[in-house]
Amino acid sequence: ISKVYYPGLKSHPSHEIAKSQMNDFGGMMSFDLNNNVDVYDFLKSLNLVKPGMSLAGVESTVNFPMKTSHGLMTQKERDIQGIGDKLIRLSVGIESHEDIYEEFSEGFTKEAGKLKTGQGFDPSTDQGPLIDEAALAKVEEHVA
Repeated sequence: ISKVYYPGLKSHPSHEIAKSQMNDFGGMMSFDLNNNVDVYDFLKSLNLVKPGMSLAGVESTVNFPMKTSHGLMTQKERDIQGIGDKLIRLSVGIESHEDIYEEFSEGFTKEAGKLKTGQGFDPSTDQGPLIDEAALAKVEEHVA
């Protein structure tokens, strides 16, 4: 993960506005996968959290805006809106946070294994670690 978008994080640019408008920050967040992670392989690795067109159910779901909600926009229009090619939207459902955390940890571990073995990875395009430790720490801090 290279970046997390969640108004509950103090580092979010709209944190103070969200704090003044909400009793809690809700279960919707987005994050960018690092450039060295294959979005499709990552989504396929998830078992509990399933990709969906709608993020409105009681179960946790993810979607890939570039191919779903913003799929009809041009690349330039998506860039202007901040909808990158690695952006994943997550709607957290009623599952336990431990199960969701484990689900994503397993998905990232599978991707990290591919990076270590060179499968689907071009070292010339490496953008750093699979997971940005600072971004992960912010998420863990909020969940705890």
